[in-house]
Amino acid sequence: MARFSALDGVDETLRKLGTLTVALRDELRGVVRKATERTLSATKSAAPVRTGAMRDAIKAIYFDGGDTGAVFVGPSNDTRGRTRAKNLPIWLEYGTRKASDRPFLVPAAKAAAAAMEADALRIVTASTRAAE
Repeated sequence: MARFSALDGVDETLRKLGTLTVALRDELRGVVRKATERTLSATKSAAPVRTGAMRDAIKAIYFDGGDTGAVFVGPSNDTRGRTRAKNLPIWLEYGTRKASDRPFLVPAAKAAAAAMEADALRIVTASTRAAE
């Protein structure tokens, strides 16, 4: 069974974002973009390097009008140009029964999530104080 990591409460947060002012929503989108870029950078720097193909396969995507960002590892090629096993990033992240794990995506996401939460809380608190 595949394992993946996601932030808790994303659906509820997205529903609440629809009721925010345009300026606050744009600021929070900036926080999401910053956290996604931070995750992308940290993931690429922590990814195992042999040929550099794994780093090249790490990408970011934004959807829901910029309210959500995701970092993923796409297919990569070996030195001969052949596509590597699609599960290779999963095997590296979580390990197998014969190989130990070498996580690079989850630690980067957790660090960026903590920073994103602090930034978002600061912005929302400042906005709430300004509205009073």
